[in-house]
Amino acid sequence: MTQSGSQIIVGAGVSGKQENSFWERWKKVAQYERRNEKATVKVNTLYQEYEQQVMPHDRKMGESRCRWLRHLMSFLDSKELKRKDRQLLFEYVDEQLSQMQDFPFFYDPLMLRSLTEYLDHHGETLFRKERKQVLDQICHEFSLMMKATFGEDVDIPHSQLREALNSGSREAMEQLFEQLREEYVASQTDREDASGDKEPEWQDFEFNYSPDEDSTSTIREIFRGSQLSKIYRQIARVVHPDREQDPLKKEEKHRLMQQLVKARKEGDVVTLVTMYGEFVPDGDILLDSEALEHVDHLLSMRLRELNHVHRDIFHGQGFKTCVWKQFSASSKKQTREKMARYIRDVHNGIKQVEKDIQHFNTPRKVVTFIHSVYW
Repeated sequence: MTQSGSQIIVGAGVSGKQENSFWERWKKVAQYERRNEKATVKVNTLYQEYEQQVMPHDRKMGESRCRWLRHLMSFLDSKELKRKDRQLLFEYVDEQLSQMQDFPFFYDPLMLRSLTEYLDHHGETLFRKERKQVLDQICHEFSLMMKATFGEDVDIPHSQLREALNSGSREAMEQLFEQLREEYVASQTDREDASGDKEPEWQDFEFNYSPDEDSTSTIREIFRGSQLSKIYRQIARVVHPDREQDPLKKEEKHRLMQQLVKARKEGDVVTLVTMYGEFVPDGDILLDSEALEHVDHLLSMRLRELNHVHRDIFHGQGFKTCVWKQFSASSKKQTREKMARYIRDVHNGIKQVEKDIQHFNTPRKVVTFIHSVYW
């Protein structure tokens, strides 16, 4: 039997139940893909409306929050603040800045950087003793960890370690770790050369475990030596960009090859067959009972993946999803009403921030505010 437009021929030995199950899943994959495309369009459309109608007001609130933090920072070096109150004020401003940096598009990047640098400067000046104690503790713990990893004889460059930790640079820490690893490997190699020990070195093993490893292995196993592998190779011969001379066609073939590789990696049989029908003229795909079972399994995996994608579109952690949760409604009118109420709340919030700046204008009042936050 042949499914119209798909170029799939189901073998004569396949039971009717198995064939019906296959075509049902095949149709569901197409339905779920269209569903996800529509969901993405919905979320993107609402986000575009948010950008045009609401985000300018959120940015104004961002400007007010920056002024508020700058105002509070002006009291950090006040002699009227006790050390404990100064530390609470510092922690509050630091927490607020961290929250703001999670949504940088609400704020002027130069202003955020200026506030961060200003706070860092005060932190170094006001809490030098505490910072040194914390840094000493971290250096000690890191040294213990390195000795547990590379042995008690490892030579840890303490000044370099302190500098890397103090800078907060991940790259500097990675370079230091790699330096220690290379020294350890070299010392182990010297010992093995001396002893004749031929055991494989630990760095030759792979530790990059992926949570998708099981499904990836299943897909790879199904493709190996199967009809699907032949289909993949036939398409690849047509769309591979290496032999293409025309720059524009080469770029297009590069895109198609990436799509093909992705389809194989994810077990996306529908895309694979669609590309086969497009690029391999008069090509039929004959599926016997075993091949059909394999493809059916891949379709089931694809359906689960599409369901995960659909859930993430509406319930994920991205900012577009946050906008959807905040403003989506059953009608455009209700969405506009939600946005209007939100904008009113934002403007009320801006007015309150300006009032706070005017009211908390002495060290004593700022201390009262900080105590109300933490106690």
